[in-house]
Amino acid sequence: MARSLTVALVACVTAFVGLSGCNHNVQPRDGDLRVVTYNVARGYAVDLEDASAWRALLPSSMSLKSVLSNHPGVCDFDVLALQELCGDRDGAHLRYFRKIAGRSGRTWMVFKRADPKRPGSCAEGVAIISRLPIVASGSILLPNVATMRRTAVWADIRVDHPSGSRIVRVYNVHLDARAKRVDSAKGRALQIGAIIDHHDDWRRKAGAKDASLVVGDFNTLEDDEPVLDRLVKIFKPALPVDTSTHWLGWQLDRVFFDGLERRRARALRIPLSDHYPVTVDFDFPRPSAPSHTKVAAGP
Repeated sequence: MARSLTVALVACVTAFVGLSGCNHNVQPRDGDLRVVTYNVARGYAVDLEDASAWRALLPSSMSLKSVLSNHPGVCDFDVLALQELCGDRDGAHLRYFRKIAGRSGRTWMVFKRADPKRPGSCAEGVAIISRLPIVASGSILLPNVATMRRTAVWADIRVDHPSGSRIVRVYNVHLDARAKRVDSAKGRALQIGAIIDHHDDWRRKAGAKDASLVVGDFNTLEDDEPVLDRLVKIFKPALPVDTSTHWLGWQLDRVFFDGLERRRARALRIPLSDHYPVTVDFDFPRPSAPSHTKVAAGP
């Protein structure tokens, strides 16, 4: 995996060298809230930054730090959801991404290993890193459909908006790719069912005033999988169905939303993982204009 990833990164360098940044040639961000989801492939690109031969071969823009700090489609994020994030090595990768997010001030973070009992695998897990306050958070152990367990994380993020303070509930998932006990597509549907149940319970308590998102790596190989059928009954998909988020052409990474208005959504073909980062700009719904309909006078 690591060797094939390195070869692909080198092959894509020429498409990446001309990266423009947030510190120059800035493109205004669309919307009230920017959310980015990114499967970082166990941070291989993070480790390569420490390799002297790699640094000599590639420009400084060929780094996750440069992308997340300078790419105009990514850098001004409010919420960064990461999958395949390594939690071992004394938390080195956790600190790496949190430091990038914290360039403009305080950050909040929730991280959970996918399978706390599984040895090795770089203590892989999922994380939500926010530049806005996380006021509540937790994790959900998903139904076990394979040899490796999967855990999702959630966070309630407070957004101070001119129309008033809002809460956005964010779920970050990394669904199973190769279920063993059931058909893989059915396994993913079972796992997302746990998220939907958790969301429905929260929604009954929160009412209709707050927004919600389900983001991450869904490992969906088809556009009509049961997992998607369940989600679209509650949420709207941010990306068109023909959007590739993986170098093999699949749309594995997705963003679903409720209680928000999408301004712009795209997958950025950045070759630092086998997945592309997906970035979505949202607006909060604007209050309806008062009605000026004239009422006919009575007799």
